[in-house]
Amino acid sequence: MNSDRILVLLDMIPQEELVKFFRSNKTQISCMDEPHTFLNQLRDNGLVLEDLYQKVIKMRNKERRQSGVYQILEWLEKQGGQCVKNFWRSVFQDHILKKYSALRSLQTSFLDGSFRVIENLSDAEKLTGSAEKETEQKKGGTKRKKCNDETEEEDTGPSSMPGPSQKRPAMEPTFLESTGSQLQESRSTQCSKDPLDQIKDDACFICNEEGNLVHCTQCPRAFHYRCHLPILQEETLGDSWLCTFCVLKTDQQLQIQTRREDILNSPVSGKIRHCEYLLLCMYKGDELHVFTGNPTITDTEWSSVISEPMWLDKVKTKLQDNKYRTVGEFVRDINLIFKNCQTLNSDNEFGKMGAKLNKIFEREFQTIFKIQ
Repeated sequence: MNSDRILVLLDMIPQEELVKFFRSNKTQISCMDEPHTFLNQLRDNGLVLEDLYQKVIKMRNKERRQSGVYQILEWLEKQGGQCVKNFWRSVFQDHILKKYSALRSLQTSFLDGSFRVIENLSDAEKLTGSAEKETEQKKGGTKRKKCNDETEEEDTGPSSMPGPSQKRPAMEPTFLESTGSQLQESRSTQCSKDPLDQIKDDACFICNEEGNLVHCTQCPRAFHYRCHLPILQEETLGDSWLCTFCVLKTDQQLQIQTRREDILNSPVSGKIRHCEYLLLCMYKGDELHVFTGNPTITDTEWSSVISEPMWLDKVKTKLQDNKYRTVGEFVRDINLIFKNCQTLNSDNEFGKMGAKLNKIFEREFQTIFKIQ
């Protein structure tokens, strides 16, 4: 009976409310101990990208797996109200509810209407907070961000500290297009201009995962040793280290306008840092790792349709092994990734991802070389 009632309720409740309730419970859902059945259910109902499903289902580390499930839920939310509605329909099935107590609890909230009470309380708290802030501003009591010789008026409580699924993500991929004063202003939350006073990222800028990170001296970015290009060696880092993004920002100020064909014909040896920067942009933009690994391993269709497969890891290896003579050869392989993608995925989600990443590459290429 409950399953029939919940289906009726899901049709009656506005999609905006379903999305809101979904958003407020993503962390709770992602913390399930054994998500395999849950993930299989999403896959069976077309609610997860195959590449992302394969990535998460193979994870053995509990924290990484929870982070992966949360990433899937993030993707689901971005697909809109109908997709979220289908999610609730999918997980409120008896065989799923028997296995996951958290989902049973959420179903109960739907059935007794208590989810609306929780959401209304949340909205009321936000309104109260806004009113208090407005009153404070009128009194001239606006808080300022922490500076060198200042402390904040109130200590930050534990509830505001980033938890396993609340870690402050690395910054969005706005690269050298904004590497002048805008980049530092948009990325920085400090009053002082001293780089040492910046609040550093607590996740890798490229893969957005935590772990053993190296922090740039000049900007808030952090990287895993192998995520950065060139790959980092602990013994050669020293006390002061600049990431490729900061190095290219400085070099770009000295770059003169150049014709595209001149750049394509120039030796890679003189533009190696620029090529590494472009690859980093690609890795950063490929959030779901669709274009990172060898596609022929998991998709046999590639071998029968695509005569020359190409992927980001292969381009990186060729660049590190000095296989490219000119910048044009490097660019050709990057473009081949997008060409292959469009051949197989011209009218689906993967095709859109490829087109988006292609635009990022073209924008960054034009910017770092100052193409006239």
